[in-house]
Amino acid sequence: MTADVEHLHPPGEPVAADEAGSRKATGEAWPDSPAKTLPDSVLPEDHILDPRAGYRLPHGEDDIRVDYRRVELGSLIALAAAAVEISVNLVRNVAAMWGLIAVALVCAPIFWFLARRAQRSRTHGPPFLVESFVIFALLSSSGAGYLAGLEGRLTSGYSLTFLTVSAFYMIPPRRFIAIGVATYAFYVTWLSSLDLPLLSKVFPLTNTGFAVLAGCFARSGIDRIQQVGRLQRRQIAERNAALSRQVSELNDLMAIAAHDLRSPLFGLANLLDLARHRPPASPEGMFRLLDAAGGSVTAMLALVGRLLDAHEVEGRAAPAIKCKDLGVLLTASVQRVEPLARAAGVAIKTIIPDQPVLAWGDADNIGQILDNLLSNAVRYSLKGSAVRVVTGLADAHAFIEIEDHGVGVPAGERPMLFAKFRRGSTPPPSGSRGSGLGLYIVKILAQTMGAECTYSPNPSGGSIFRLTFQIKGLPSEAHG
Repeated sequence: MTADVEHLHPPGEPVAADEAGSRKATGEAWPDSPAKTLPDSVLPEDHILDPRAGYRLPHGEDDIRVDYRRVELGSLIALAAAAVEISVNLVRNVAAMWGLIAVALVCAPIFWFLARRAQRSRTHGPPFLVESFVIFALLSSSGAGYLAGLEGRLTSGYSLTFLTVSAFYMIPPRRFIAIGVATYAFYVTWLSSLDLPLLSKVFPLTNTGFAVLAGCFARSGIDRIQQVGRLQRRQIAERNAALSRQVSELNDLMAIAAHDLRSPLFGLANLLDLARHRPPASPEGMFRLLDAAGGSVTAMLALVGRLLDAHEVEGRAAPAIKCKDLGVLLTASVQRVEPLARAAGVAIKTIIPDQPVLAWGDADNIGQILDNLLSNAVRYSLKGSAVRVVTGLADAHAFIEIEDHGVGVPAGERPMLFAKFRRGSTPPPSGSRGSGLGLYIVKILAQTMGAECTYSPNPSGGSIFRLTFQIKGLPSEAHG
């Protein structure tokens, strides 16, 4: 037995064209491929002013990747500031300043190298690289302010640096607040040790404290805006993917309708043309002509009915779930499919226990599911084979299992087996190919009852479909 499945797309969720285009435009990397963000003719990969350039990390780590690029830029700024301090200190010749400059000249290239390497690797790089660089920048600005204070001058370097990093680096707010509190404590300690009037210390401490507080609020606000932006992008991507699926389903619907309606319409047109130009000479001939025309109309009505069924189950209200005897419902469905089985030369063997098999479900839904699965099993079974149908209890669930010895489902088509408009590549031995809606309807109807339909290949050839029903909370005495 095979399913109404046609492998039109690779397995997995389809990716909307807009989302894929957005990833290409913004330079985001796919999870399994190294990405080069923009063409070299637009912005070279090593362009320092583009924070998106040179990404080599997995997709989804935007903040980390941008911060690595900005650490690289910040390291170069630190080296430039150290060069300026060298020229200034040649005039002042403050010994401690030479030590601070030496620290900057050693640490800044290290941060630059680590950030550069992290961008080109497929890992996160050293832990807390961005936080370490921010602490280095804040302590360096505090140290420079302290040394300037020894000469009787107070600078706002620390507060300006803090406000800058709060907007520039996307460190999580809690970590950033902890860094702010710790480095501000150092700033207060150093400034308090200066031999300056009290008011000269209070004003810069207060102003800097407000700057730190504003920076923490800014970092939290920016982080919230980024979260909202990410959520909106995710929602847009999901909606684009849903639209892409709808467009794909619409295309599939048009293809199936055009293919499956064209043949009976052509047949009906030919029969009418025949009746008009060469009417049958006997009543029996006219009846045969009308029977053939009726067959074409029946085929078209069957397709329209399946399309309407698929549309109806998607918008159907949740059924009133009641306790049902699966054996009774299975027996009724087998009786409905028996004529189709006899015409195909396929036997149906039913195994139902003596005791009722009770489960939660809806009689109409279960009947429609069983009719679909049994008719599929018959159509895809080989002539002379048998379809085995079993119901019972197992693992605290009630089940119905339908096993055939037909053509089976190719491995490549199984991931999309229950998808909409997916028709199998292998034609059934008896009957015509389906519309690709039967198993989709089965899945939807099962879900509305809290049941599940699964597929597994038959080891001896063919297919096994298993319906699993809930039995928890059944009354002690129930009837189907």
